[in-house]
Amino acid sequence: MHRRQLLIAGGSLMALSACASTGAGSASGASAPTAMDLAEEARIARAVLPAATPRAELLQPWTGSYDGLPPFDKVTPAKLREAMLEGIELQRADIAAIANNPEAPTFANTMAALELAGEPLDRASNLYGVMTSNIGGEAYDAVDTELSPILSAASDEITFNAALFQRVKTIADNADAMGLSAQQKRLAERRRDAFIRSGANLDAAGKAELGRINTALSNAFTRFGQKVVADEN
Repeated sequence: MHRRQLLIAGGSLMALSACASTGAGSASGASAPTAMDLAEEARIARAVLPAATPRAELLQPWTGSYDGLPPFDKVTPAKLREAMLEGIELQRADIAAIANNPEAPTFANTMAALELAGEPLDRASNLYGVMTSNIGGEAYDAVDTELSPILSAASDEITFNAALFQRVKTIADNADAMGLSAQQKRLAERRRDAFIRSGANLDAAGKAELGRINTALSNAFTRFGQKVVADEN
């Protein structure tokens, strides 16, 4: 798994929802969700997540044209490090809220909620990717080297969360009985399969070993990437 991919199959819900809103892909399964259905789904998903306000400057919602522009003028290595570390904690709280939800798993309170989890970290990660993979330099390399194993562990923490995986698996395995649309069923199955391929079904020893491998690979990719950026600059 890529060291910055902290949510499995991220962004797929939006693409499938867009397809659903036009009626495409609804030949099988329940009818494609309407705009009202999607709005209610988003409301339920949002209600699952903790109402936390990020402190770090680089975690704040973007402002400006085109629904917001990345604040590259405000980015420094120290601010980026601060934002990433806080963002990981905020995402951890989001994932815990989804995984430990006492309500039975539904598409809205699990699948849709997962798509919204970690939004502040997503914003910081976009900046992180640009600054470490394009700008580089000693200060950003130091932040990248420090955060690489932390990000890898955070990703594995999500993948190896047994309660979360069970909710996703329950939805995917019972998609027809739950009346999911073709788009929702496809997303649920893809996310379940992505969890499995990333080690969700391993025992504790297997997860620990895979976690060590993922961290080693993440560190190696980081070192290689830094050398590429330094050479290009």
